[in-house]
Amino acid sequence: MTRLILPLVVGLACTACGDPKAQPPTVAPLTVRELWSAKGTEDSGYFGTISGAAVVDGDRIWVSDPQGPAVLEYSLEGAPIRTIAREGDGPGEVRSPTFMTTTPSGRVAVYDLRRASVEMYEPNGEFLQRIKPDAAFVSPKGMAAADDRVYMAAAGFGSDAALHEFDAKGTFQRRWYPMPTPSPPVDRMARQNAEHVASGPIDLAADGALIFSQSAPHKIMRFPPGDTVGTVLAADPDVLQSVVDSFAIDTVRNGRPVTMLRWFFPQSRGVFELSDGKILNIITLQDLRSSIWQLYAPDGLLTAVGTIPEPYWPWDITDDDDVIVTYRDPDTDEVILARLRWTVGGE
Repeated sequence: MTRLILPLVVGLACTACGDPKAQPPTVAPLTVRELWSAKGTEDSGYFGTISGAAVVDGDRIWVSDPQGPAVLEYSLEGAPIRTIAREGDGPGEVRSPTFMTTTPSGRVAVYDLRRASVEMYEPNGEFLQRIKPDAAFVSPKGMAAADDRVYMAAAGFGSDAALHEFDAKGTFQRRWYPMPTPSPPVDRMARQNAEHVASGPIDLAADGALIFSQSAPHKIMRFPPGDTVGTVLAADPDVLQSVVDSFAIDTVRNGRPVTMLRWFFPQSRGVFELSDGKILNIITLQDLRSSIWQLYAPDGLLTAVGTIPEPYWPWDITDDDDVIVTYRDPDTDEVILARLRWTVGGE
């Protein structure tokens, strides 16, 4: 059974995306419908949480549940198939699986947050190797992988960069794109705030370029293979503003002063190069229980947009550009895995 999710706002203009003078006169509405949803089963186990998902071999979905902890396999129709990895420290076992991605050859990379390692698997589930980077990461927000290297989007110990590339031995090859700069005075708390909001989702394009969507403020960039000087495809701070100086908020709870951290601040959560070269960027507005879906031409022109009344967390796309997402049931708070199909205008 499919569920049509009507947009709250459609046809939004984006005067600062790409070249403002080159924007089309109108931006088409984008709508989303849910093809299916799953929350696990009594036999396979219900999701504790989901911190990553990837489409494997075009016909299956791997899901990371750090509360299990486990890596689970589902069909593209949402049916549970098997458990790929269980808790442990042995080969192929996991402690806290989170982000997932696939390489051009189809191998699957899983970032284990507790172990600070990348676990590599064949698409049939066979364990290949454990990669331990030279340094751990702070608040990772994205991962992509080629067959001989891994890219992480995160703050990193010993570096002020938000993007990192390391080889199959864990040796850093490049670390670039500076973390956001907090307003003075730059004390320890200000730096921690900057670390937690740094980086954003990434995707490896068909030509090997790295597509990066800054978590906040809004900016989408393309870095050619081996290059640290990227091209800005789109930027609109009116859509998504910086939260570096407001990530930590001093407030009062039960009559006592406390510092609250905005873990779910408005941010870009997913960016994907589609089969036709266009770029889909998804912004999650958790507090407003909505998400903004933006479709760009390869050169950065905004062509379609929709504000959808569900704060989806996007993880990957299928071969036909459907989006694999998670969200929480607003009534039960259960974690839901879903496959969404988006359309533009009257398509």
